[in-house]
Amino acid sequence: MPIPEFEYCTIKMLRDEGITVAELPDPRARELIRLVSLMINRLTDQWFSPVKGEFKVDGRHAPMVHLDNMVPIVKLGSVATGGVGGEAIDVLDVDDYVHVRDKRIVELIGTRARFPSTPLGVILGGIFGWLEGAKDVVTTTTAVVASGAVLVPVVSTAGFRVGDQVLFGFDVAMVSEIPDATTLKFDALEFAVANGAEVRTCGRTPLEIRRACILLVNDKLSLVSEEAEDAMEEEIESRIVSESVEGYSYSLAPPSDEQKKGSEGGGGLPTSGNKQVDDILQGFVCPMLYMGYGW
Repeated sequence: MPIPEFEYCTIKMLRDEGITVAELPDPRARELIRLVSLMINRLTDQWFSPVKGEFKVDGRHAPMVHLDNMVPIVKLGSVATGGVGGEAIDVLDVDDYVHVRDKRIVELIGTRARFPSTPLGVILGGIFGWLEGAKDVVTTTTAVVASGAVLVPVVSTAGFRVGDQVLFGFDVAMVSEIPDATTLKFDALEFAVANGAEVRTCGRTPLEIRRACILLVNDKLSLVSEEAEDAMEEEIESRIVSESVEGYSYSLAPPSDEQKKGSEGGGGLPTSGNKQVDDILQGFVCPMLYMGYGW
C-alpha cells in the first residue's frame, strides 16, 4: 500500500501569506511543503491527511485494536484476522461484529470476544488520519485529467471547501480553489485521473496544522538548495529512535541543544525550532492509552 506525499498547505496559501515566486518558486515551494509536513508528522506521531488502505496491527488477545500511535479512523471499511505465515484470512462483518470507539479504537462486540494474539494478525482497512470538519462528500470527474493538471472538472463541487483533502483512489490532493460549481483546483497533480473517477473528501487538515505548515515553510525559506534540504532531512532522520513501515509510525528522540537553536518546546517534547509551532503541535501529539483486560 503506497503512503501518499503529505501536504498540509497549498502553494496558493503560501502566496496569500506574502511568500512570492521570486522568494520561493513553485517547484521548491512544493518540496518544502512536503518536507515540513513530514516534520509535523514526526513531531506529533500522527498524520493529518487521509490515507486509504490496509494496516496490519497487533491483536494482543484483546477486545480492541488501534493503529500505531492511535491515528484516528476516518472511515472503517473492513476488519480481518489471520494472513500471517500463510494462515487463512477471516473477514469480520463490520456492522455486526465491531464498532469504532472514540474515533481511534476498533472494538469487538461481545463481552468475551478477543482478537488473536498473533503479531500483526489483525488487518484494518479503510481511511485513516487526523482530519477536522468530518464529512463524506463524493462526486465524479467529467473528463480525463492528465498528470500535471491543476483543474479537475467534476459533476458538482457542492460540499467541497478550500483546504479539503481529496482522495482520488489512493492519491490525495488539497483543494486550493473552487473556481465554479463544477471545477476543483489543486496544486499540479502528480497523477492522472480517469473520466468518471470517484472524487471524495472526508474533511480537511486541521486549520492549526495548516498554519503550522505555513509558519515552518516561512522559517525554512533559506533552504533553497538540495544540500540544505538534505541536511534538514538528515536532522529528522537522526532523531528517529524507532520506526515501523508496516504501520507507518515512528518515534523521535528529543533534539540536541544545537538542533533546538534556542527554541523550547513545551512539556519536553521534540521541537520544530519555532515556539509558536511547538505550542500548536502540543495539541496534536499522539494520545496515551492504557488498556487493561480481565475476565
